[in-house]
Amino acid sequence: MELWREWCDLLIEYDIPGGPMATVDMALNNPQVLSQKMVIEMEHPYAPVYSYKHPIANTLEDEEHPGQPNPKLGAYCLVTEACCHR
Repeated sequence: MELWREWCDLLIEYDIPGGPMATVDMALNNPQVLSQKMVIEMEHPYAPVYSYKHPIANTLEDEEHPGQPNPKLGAYCLVTEACCHR
């Protein structure tokens, strides 16, 4: 038996609220997440970035343009290049 299952069983036995923590792989491949199309792919200069959609639907957000990934390190740096990458 996996260790996390043993811990969950103990928590249930002693009536302590809790549950397993999903790994990134578990979360991205969860049937509920997949059926609700909650994982989105965004373009990034280095490689595609996968993210979650917010669980509350935003009707103003276009399905094909879900948002932008975080900028590259130093993209909005107002000081010299040397200062941004210490």
